[in-house]
Amino acid sequence: MIESLFPKIFSLLSLACIIGLGIIVVRNGWKLINKLFLLLTIILIIWVFGSFMMFSGTSSQQIIFWDRFVYAGIIFWAIIQYHFSLALSHFNRTRKSFLIFGYFLFFGFLLISQTDYFVSGIFYYTWGAHMKAQTAHHFFMAFFAFYVILFFYTLLKKYHNEPDKLKKKRILVYIIGFSVLDFIGGTAFLPAYQVAIYPIFLATPLIFSIIITYSIVYFGLMNIKLIMRRYFVYFLSVASCILPEGIILYNIYLFYPTYLIPAFVIFYISSLLSFNWIRKSYYRFANRYFFSSLYDSNELIYNLNKHLRSSLDIKKTFASVTDILIQAFHSRAIATVNFDYKKEQWSVLYNHNFLSLSLASSKFNHDIIKDIFSKNKPLLLEDIKEFKQPQNNSFIATIKNLNIKLVVPVKIKKTQLNGLMFFGPKESGEIYNDKDLKVLELIAGEIGVTVENALLYQSVKKFNVKLKNEISKATKKLQEQNKTLKKLDQVKDEFIGVVSHQLRTPLTGIRWFTELLIKNKKKNLNVDQLNLLKHIGSSNLSLIKLVNDLLDVSHIETGHKFTIVKKLFNINELLAEVIKENIYLIETKKLIIDNEIPDTFEIYADRDKIKQVWQNLITNASKYSKENARIRIYFKLKKEVAVTFYVQDDGIGIPKKQQVSLFTKFFRASNAALQYTEGTGLGLYIAREIVRAHDGEMSFKSVENKGSIFYFSLPVMLKN
Repeated sequence: MIESLFPKIFSLLSLACIIGLGIIVVRNGWKLINKLFLLLTIILIIWVFGSFMMFSGTSSQQIIFWDRFVYAGIIFWAIIQYHFSLALSHFNRTRKSFLIFGYFLFFGFLLISQTDYFVSGIFYYTWGAHMKAQTAHHFFMAFFAFYVILFFYTLLKKYHNEPDKLKKKRILVYIIGFSVLDFIGGTAFLPAYQVAIYPIFLATPLIFSIIITYSIVYFGLMNIKLIMRRYFVYFLSVASCILPEGIILYNIYLFYPTYLIPAFVIFYISSLLSFNWIRKSYYRFANRYFFSSLYDSNELIYNLNKHLRSSLDIKKTFASVTDILIQAFHSRAIATVNFDYKKEQWSVLYNHNFLSLSLASSKFNHDIIKDIFSKNKPLLLEDIKEFKQPQNNSFIATIKNLNIKLVVPVKIKKTQLNGLMFFGPKESGEIYNDKDLKVLELIAGEIGVTVENALLYQSVKKFNVKLKNEISKATKKLQEQNKTLKKLDQVKDEFIGVVSHQLRTPLTGIRWFTELLIKNKKKNLNVDQLNLLKHIGSSNLSLIKLVNDLLDVSHIETGHKFTIVKKLFNINELLAEVIKENIYLIETKKLIIDNEIPDTFEIYADRDKIKQVWQNLITNASKYSKENARIRIYFKLKKEVAVTFYVQDDGIGIPKKQQVSLFTKFFRASNAALQYTEGTGLGLYIAREIVRAHDGEMSFKSVENKGSIFYFSLPVMLKN
């Protein structure tokens, strides 16, 4: 009785685990690899359920029925397993031929498996019964073994050639898991050849399920994300409080019923007091063993970029960025420090859980740190080399004392170190891997730009506050001091104008000289020199746009908006200038500009401001259009008192859920941020403010991956 009980228990446990595993896979998308894995779990369910029924069978008819039922599924195990390995690696002509031949072959075996040519007669042994293998079964086993060998050969080859360490670990998990099923589970065929063996093979689906489920959680197997940490923690916390106390209260009810109510009150209060400690303990356990460094790098970079542009308040920005990084890396502490070149000292911009960092930062020698991070790469503590001079090792000693495990340099330029990001140890105790370092290296530049912009914004903000205070004081003075007030206001306007002129003029000169060098007639520059010039030109354009945008935003936020100076001008002449300024990008992508506006068309507006609007719309259309695409520019008149201009492209479009935020400051759509990491998210915000200053309005229509139409209206077309 006991001997037949264990196989049934194994069967039921394995069946429950395999069903659960199948549900996990099917809930995470219908990619080919997920579909094939689901088919494999269905075969395992057929095998385990059929075996359970066969061990429970009492008559020969029941044994024959359930044995053939098992073969109806297990026949296809080897070929689907091989198909799974191809989906994991890659297909080629030879492999496709083997795959197609295998499916035809095993469909043939499926038909034969239900006849006596495949199995016939029953072999009874101590732990159960099995039908005896016949001639067709021998051929089946040969082809079954052949495709199992092909499966492992494909996986081992993929493992050997895979450079990514995480993917390599995932492949190793598959090899281990399927080895358990194929080699230990394969002993299930021995009773067919009248070899009596204890049915340990029934436990292999259980072992396989545990391996795969753990690997899904820890390594993100099949790119499945289990969003279950919070529920996992709360479930275990509640269970840890309720179950022991429930058992004790039940025994009190049986043996000491009069003490049941006071005991219940005591246990209830103790549960409330201990629940938070238990929950934190399980949370640390989950982070350490199940959820370490499991994140999508593209999603992480997008979220970081989004939050870095969301505000110019340093504390708010780095609070949200730190929260994102902690969720991804499970770091115990993260901090950001900045170096002020004027004061020649370090300051802590944001600190999460590092003790005494403010005091320690005063010991940092900028020249030594700059030398350490000369390659502009994040460094683990173990990789930071000590200097020959003992006095130069104070930085290394300091970060060791602070328990800092990773340091990320934050630079705006290759030669200028602006700051550092410190990361403490992970909750899991593991080191920061290559993937972590690569992600942090990619975002370090964005962090540097954010810090610089935020500090610049703060200084401008302080300057504006100072001006307002001075003006408020001056207005309280006597009437004869009115001239002084006017001069002060004039100084402010002149300051903004000088900054604009002094920055834009040399930057524009650099731009034209760069283009002249790129297009020089002598053609005496090599490819590397031309590439460097193109990078200079690109960076120069970005800086020009950043200066213009920041000045415009400064005007808007201080309530001055725009000064509109209207005049009559030809719209096509303006468009020709804008297209010329974007000609490098247009020619590089071989774009076709289809301008449907008549050559003689004139409007009455502020030419410079309207040019800024066109520049933003045409630049965006050029950036996000595919090669050889067409950009259409056209207009519509409304009773000759208003005009609406349109810019239509067939580019990447804007995700529907993000369209509501498009005209807000510092916002960039997710697909745009991933395609072009540079950009401030201010262009459309400023363009719409310019149009509104003309008593017009700007809007758009867009479908993701199909393109966009941006349009703006001017209420008065001609001079009145």
